[in-house]
Amino acid sequence: MCSAQHFSADESPLQLLVVCPRGERLETVRELTRSWARSAQILWTADPGDALRRVREEPLVLAIVDARLDRASGHALSRSLAQHRADIDVLRFDDSATFASPSQPSTWLWAELPRAIRWWVQRHQQPSPAIVYQ
Repeated sequence: MCSAQHFSADESPLQLLVVCPRGERLETVRELTRSWARSAQILWTADPGDALRRVREEPLVLAIVDARLDRASGHALSRSLAQHRADIDVLRFDDSATFASPSQPSTWLWAELPRAIRWWVQRHQQPSPAIVYQ
């Protein structure tokens, strides 16, 4: 998981992966990340195999996946991305509401992208609470 340190300004850029058919969400993601204290490098691919390779090889912190692309593989891409790297978050987006079963990843609407990104940043700017074992 990302911690508050991920948003300090003096480090290398955060790497985000956008997985969508034509790169149509790249500019929106770039705009949303411009105000971050730490710069972001936005990577893009339309190929699920390339997405999995990048998750294994790149220091990614977030993957934004077009659910329509993922649907062709039965949500396998979102699950595989999360399974290959437990330290990254995978957010799935679609144009229409889809109800996910408990075994499937939940899906945001593309119109909610700004809100989802703000939620993700807020979640990771908060210091993790200390765990006390008794």
